[in-house]
Amino acid sequence: MFYDMLQIVLSFCAGVYVGTEYEMMPYVEKVKATLRGMEKKPPPETEVPDTVSPAPSSWFSWGGSSTKKTD
Repeated sequence: MFYDMLQIVLSFCAGVYVGTEYEMMPYVEKVKATLRGMEKKPPPETEVPDTVSPAPSSWFSWGGSSTKKTD
């Protein structure tokens, strides 16, 4: 757990250093323009079944009341 936190802190510090030391704004603008030009995928259409299957009467598929005992 300590190493995970250390990795997060070091990654953040490296990002701050690179962002302040080097001029990154032209690259950021290029990425923004590229992402704005991309089309979003339409949400998938979910199919609604015509009939609803009845719920089983038991938690287990083999334990339902489908087999009736006769005397």
